[in-house]
Amino acid sequence: LFPASLQGVIGVTAIDHSAHVYPKANRGEAVAFAAPGVDLMVAKPGGETKVVSGTSYAAPFVAATLGLTKQKHRHVKAGLAAMKLKIRDLGTKGKDSVYGWGLIQAQDLCR
Repeated sequence: LFPASLQGVIGVTAIDHSAHVYPKANRGEAVAFAAPGVDLMVAKPGGETKVVSGTSYAAPFVAATLGLTKQKHRHVKAGLAAMKLKIRDLGTKGKDSVYGWGLIQAQDLCR
């Protein structure tokens, strides 16, 4: 769960297109949000692409969403609170050890 368990770090888990958690993802209290991170196509040197999976690929989705949210709310804590209001709850109702608060929703921020 390192570095997700460190104070001030936002723990992220990865999910697939069906909202199933990535089998190799850690679980626990440190998980705050879920984001796409399974079977993603990414750029590779030389103009090629490859398919990747992992929480490291889900984390940028959360970082970008927080960045866009923070533009409106100015403070990280306010941005996180706003993100929690718009998540799609997955798993057990409320925050849980698999999906955290749930799947981030950034559609409105990207318009």
